[in-house]
Amino acid sequence: MCTQRTIDCYFLILPGFLPLDLAGPLQVLLTANNHRQLYNIHYLGVEPAPAMKGGLSLQNLQRLPELLPASSRLIIPGLSGTADFMQTKLGNKTIDWLQQQRQVTELELATVCSGSLLAASSLWLKNRHCTTHHDLLTRLQLLEPSADIATNRLYVQDHNVWTSAGISSGIDMFLAMLQQDSDPAYAAQVAREMVIYLRRSGDDPQLSPWLCGRNHMQQRIHKVQDLISQSPQTNFSIDALAVAVNMSARNLTRAFRQACGQSVAQYREKIKVAQAQKLLKETDNSIERVAQACGFQSSRSFRRVWNRYHSNSPVSYRGAAMQNLSAGHRLD
Repeated sequence: MCTQRTIDCYFLILPGFLPLDLAGPLQVLLTANNHRQLYNIHYLGVEPAPAMKGGLSLQNLQRLPELLPASSRLIIPGLSGTADFMQTKLGNKTIDWLQQQRQVTELELATVCSGSLLAASSLWLKNRHCTTHHDLLTRLQLLEPSADIATNRLYVQDHNVWTSAGISSGIDMFLAMLQQDSDPAYAAQVAREMVIYLRRSGDDPQLSPWLCGRNHMQQRIHKVQDLISQSPQTNFSIDALAVAVNMSARNLTRAFRQACGQSVAQYREKIKVAQAQKLLKETDNSIERVAQACGFQSSRSFRRVWNRYHSNSPVSYRGAAMQNLSAGHRLD
């Protein structure tokens, strides 16, 4: 079973930083920490009190360490006047320091908006798939000609490097990171607490079943979805779910489809399959035990439902998932 670790996250706050580029990702981390201690948050600066665009300054930032800890995460919010900053002594110092961090074992880098320009200047984006704000795409390509730049994405992950288009897309990126750091159900809970829709661009993978159909404001329907997703092994009847949210079975059936775009039975089935995927990836349980843990009457009925969503068998899926996990942990 995978174990959850606490991640050290370092925000690099530079002169002229954009407030939402910092505050949006930071709020995801803070909200995630409300119920689980997932992140240790640190603030770094190349000067004692950098001022954001608009004049507000921040105090008590940590000085740049020679090297960040292994397996930590470095976040670069965007800033105004990035090109001018990179021509200054502080800018050169920052780029040199960022380049030095490339030797840190399993360090993750995340950039918001023009933070990608600093990443490119310090060789982090060499031969990487990445993105940035649409106004900066040409400049980013000039800084790093080898980069494969996506022009229509909210964010891109390439192994240990994350880049986002800017402003609110930094929030989307950090919600996606949270899914990997914890699980999709918890990311959905954090998004709801922040009253934020979970979004993906058209080229991104489809949302997991835990997140799909959650972008509505019907609290009783959310409660039904929570009951199903928190206990995939329980085969709730429509009547039982209706009683739990003080609705008639007929009204629940209609309201659920209207809010979620699918029936209760379809949603429940997708959650069961998603839970099976999780168990296949994270445990060595037999197919029979996986089927039982997900509320299927038998391994035969499990395979029948599984085949509606997958072209490969559960055993083949487990093997491919383990292979991809190993590849994802390798750094270029």
